[in-house]
Amino acid sequence: EHKIKKQDEATAGLVKAQALHGELRLRLTSEQPLSSPFELLDEKEFALLVSGVLPYNSRGGNSEERREEAHVPIAGMYVDQSDLIVAFCVSDVAFLKQLNHHVLSLAFDRMLGDSFRRALPPSDTPRVVNVEADLTHFAENFERAILALDKLTVHQTEKLEEVRGQDRVHLYAPAGAGKTFVALHLILLALSGPNGDLDRDIKILFVVKNEALALFVVKWLCARRENLTQRKKMLGRMHLLYQPCDDGPRAVELKNGRLSTKKAVPAEKYDMVVVDEAHHVYSDASVRAAVEKYTDPLLAS
Repeated sequence: EHKIKKQDEATAGLVKAQALHGELRLRLTSEQPLSSPFELLDEKEFALLVSGVLPYNSRGGNSEERREEAHVPIAGMYVDQSDLIVAFCVSDVAFLKQLNHHVLSLAFDRMLGDSFRRALPPSDTPRVVNVEADLTHFAENFERAILALDKLTVHQTEKLEEVRGQDRVHLYAPAGAGKTFVALHLILLALSGPNGDLDRDIKILFVVKNEALALFVVKWLCARRENLTQRKKMLGRMHLLYQPCDDGPRAVELKNGRLSTKKAVPAEKYDMVVVDEAHHVYSDASVRAAVEKYTDPLLAS
């Protein structure tokens, strides 16, 4: 068993400037119409407020002496049709997952709104101002940012080297530490071989709880190959298994830029089986029985 103990920074991949950015579209509403968010506070004050409620990146931590290092920098802001667009630096997968939870649970709106109201100048007639993040805009940017992250941290690279070539691996770590990320890099290595030419005759099964997550993994793998022929060749070596698992493995097709799945004849033997979120799979007896038909060798994350 190999345990990932740290959540080091993940470098930004596929970004020429070597700096990955995410975006938030913020809508401010008040009982009095606003022509611009900067009517209320200036750009610097806004940047400090947003940075103050973003999750800390994993390079800093919660200790007071490292708190400043842990703040996520604001890369830029501009107004678009009275909405405020905030660009911020993405440090790692763990940060993105925490931010995703904060935004979708509306905790981000609540915390930023409270901070904003406290920062407003005193007035005889206090203004009621609400702040709301555009969830659709965030979801689109979240997926783009996750797909762009492709370089392992130093610690993840160490674990990758430890598990390469082993028959059965159980990789466990806290949420956001990069278990699936390490597994995806092992899949890339297995598909490409030592020469990276995708000519290996290999079959891989990826087990995950639902089709949406399965296709997200496939999209990440496809993003690592710019050539359409290479993408199709890679997909031809992969099967997916998700609930209901009794339906058996599924092949992946890429047609007109869209991914889809269809029932597939299981391989006589899979060269690699990866079970994502394995604790969920193996806690359900029926799902476990369906998966164990294929799990040798096994990489569980």
